[in-house]
Amino acid sequence: MEKNKNVLELLTKRELEVFNLISNGKSTKEISKILNVKNNTVSTYKKHIELKTGAKNEIEIFKIAMQNSAKLIDINDYQPKVVSLNLDYQLESKFY
Repeated sequence: MEKNKNVLELLTKRELEVFNLISNGKSTKEISKILNVKNNTVSTYKKHIELKTGAKNEIEIFKIAMQNSAKLIDINDYQPKVVSLNLDYQLESKFY
């Protein structure tokens, strides 16, 4: 990796969301609720973040955030994407 390359550029959008939430002190359980995913999914994202950034734990992730002047999101303003499904259509099609 280039010395001057920002390690955060290596993260996917979702990994960056998890990175920011970790940097805000959120636990795996809290992150899973905020992002509406399973705890194991958050743990997988954490492993990817650690591999890509060289961090060994959440404290090092926080240090990387500070070193890279990462813009930490305000958890109170965070609105995860909500995907709605047309379940009525799916149910109707099964009964006809």
